[in-house]
Amino acid sequence: MACLGTTGLSDAEPQFLAMLQDVLPRDEHKKPLVGSMALFAERTGRVVACTTAEHEPCQSLALPQGFTTLGRGQRAWETLSLNGRANLVGCQVSAGYREYKVSDGYENDLLCLVCMPL
Repeated sequence: MACLGTTGLSDAEPQFLAMLQDVLPRDEHKKPLVGSMALFAERTGRVVACTTAEHEPCQSLALPQGFTTLGRGQRAWETLSLNGRANLVGCQVSAGYREYKVSDGYENDLLCLVCMPL
């Protein structure tokens, strides 16, 4: 996460990855589904964190307009081709936490995408 170091977010990498690991789709043995991944991205498509090396931090990801225009706390899903594979992708925009990013006027929404191969 070298590119995030200048914004002070590099310390968040372990926490981001832990949150993303928790939302991965799981099989009947509670193991992450093979080929699934989760990531945080900005509305611009800039990747912040990902559970796989397929999408490194600071890479750009083409996001559907339906995801980038969601309001805070809203969610949607689409079938998308990622890296040549069909995936069911769910997206939710951060809603803030207590007063942080809710009533303090600070806006830096993150999108959480969870991808499951079809």
